[in-house]
Amino acid sequence: MSHSPGPGLTPGEHNDSPPIINSPFRFWGGLRGDLQEAISQRQLLRSLIARELRQRYKGSFLGWGWALIRPLVLLAIYGLAVGVFLGAGASIPEFGVYLYVGLIAWIFFSSIVSGSVNALPANAALINKAAFRRELLIVAVLVVAVVDLLIQASVLVLGYLFYGAWPTLINFWWLLTGFSALTALAAGLGLLLSAINVRFRDVGYFVDVALQVGFWLVPILYSYAMVESVLASQPQILALYTANPTLAPVTAFRYALWPSVTTEAGASQLLSMQSTVTFLAFSILLGLILLWLGQRIFSRMSGNIAQEL
Repeated sequence: MSHSPGPGLTPGEHNDSPPIINSPFRFWGGLRGDLQEAISQRQLLRSLIARELRQRYKGSFLGWGWALIRPLVLLAIYGLAVGVFLGAGASIPEFGVYLYVGLIAWIFFSSIVSGSVNALPANAALINKAAFRRELLIVAVLVVAVVDLLIQASVLVLGYLFYGAWPTLINFWWLLTGFSALTALAAGLGLLLSAINVRFRDVGYFVDVALQVGFWLVPILYSYAMVESVLASQPQILALYTANPTLAPVTAFRYALWPSVTTEAGASQLLSMQSTVTFLAFSILLGLILLWLGQRIFSRMSGNIAQEL
């Protein structure tokens, strides 16, 4: 489905003809055309990304420093409550780094999903003024989340200096696969849910709740070994827990960025490497399916987005 403004018009101008509602749409064969159209609008994408980056913390004294405050505050709170009071830090070496890596991985995922859901309503004025691929708004959200992740990950250097231990460079391929899986899953969900949210605003509230619940269903504050120990007599529930598509990517982040993964005490806290590879492949495949499905449904509904907003 084309989003061109029409003959003789430039983006931002309108003609007097009525909007096309439910125009002809190819669900199975239109992805290539949509991608080509989006690529042709790459200059607009750069403008959207620049605008998002400028407005991210516009008017704030700390500016991009706020990208660090959330994970560091969560690290302090959960490190004290879970690591000290509940004793998780006693069994997990370098608990501060372990916890922080899990936090920034989850914040990256949740920022893309929640940001995508809010992207269309937040840009209602732009959508009603100009014709362009609406998916570009989701891409801009994703890029800002990547910038946040890079800023947050830089703090890990202080953790490595504090503990006197550094991750092994050979393990950094885990970061690439974990990042790819989380990005695909989050972007696919973001495309799917953002389009539905325009028509059913309950989706935004549902996503907020689901992300809060999902945070506790991934071994971020605790270790996989703790879950495995508790569910040793219930293998079906353990298998269901392990199949959570965000678990393996978060584990991959730790295989790449947590120094203790090279020790027996550290490795024993995580899902095994062999299982992580298997479930990572599943997560990436699911992410690609969600990306395709989300984009097709998003494109199908995008013709009515301006009217719905």
